[in-house]
Amino acid sequence: MAVKKKMRLLFLTDLIIIWFSIVTAYLFRYNGHIPSDVFAHMLIYSVISCVICAASMIYFQMYSRLWQYASIGELSAICKAVLFGWALSYVVTFLFVDQEPMSVAFRQIQTMLLLMGGVRLAWRVLRMKKSTTDDNRSNVLVVGAGDCGALIAKELMNPTLSDRKLVGFIDDDLGKLGLRVMGFPIIGNRCSIPTAVKAYDVKEIIIAMPSAPKRDFGHYQSLYTDRCQGENHPGDQ
Repeated sequence: MAVKKKMRLLFLTDLIIIWFSIVTAYLFRYNGHIPSDVFAHMLIYSVISCVICAASMIYFQMYSRLWQYASIGELSAICKAVLFGWALSYVVTFLFVDQEPMSVAFRQIQTMLLLMGGVRLAWRVLRMKKSTTDDNRSNVLVVGAGDCGALIAKELMNPTLSDRKLVGFIDDDLGKLGLRVMGFPIIGNRCSIPTAVKAYDVKEIIIAMPSAPKRDFGHYQSLYTDRCQGENHPGDQ
């Protein structure tokens, strides 16, 4: 499906979520039966919320992002857009129509944040799951479980790098042995490289040690040259 079509579908989904959040908030407020004199007010508030919240989402560029690569920054942006649109809708309704029950407003924002954020998070999770179903990927081992190694792990988890599969880390800090970075285990120190390469059928090793002296790279390469290829991180030279 083309990106623009996906964005239109996401926009339509957001409108449905806004309506759903308001209707369910009123149903909870009135125990499942909305009085006829309140129903008209609910419709007016729903229209105002749809228009203003949609404008807020567009203003904060919620439909100009590739959500399969969503991170904390994107989730923060969706919270800002939803909160701004919700607050402005409430104020406009209060000034020009009538005061909205606070119980309805708070339940509405809770539902909107949960569903709008959940839809986008699910988009990313499904994309990642789809990329991990390929059994033809090359197993990768990262030497260095520090900040640089964590960044490389994050990149390898990117759906665009679906031809590689991270299996774990190597680090000489024995205090890290058995711990995990980005969900992947620290298998052992440099002496464990030959064993790890054989056990995990590693095809590529990435050295993520910016502060290591150059002589260490030759030592690491001598440990895996016969079984797989190596790659120094661009910042390691």
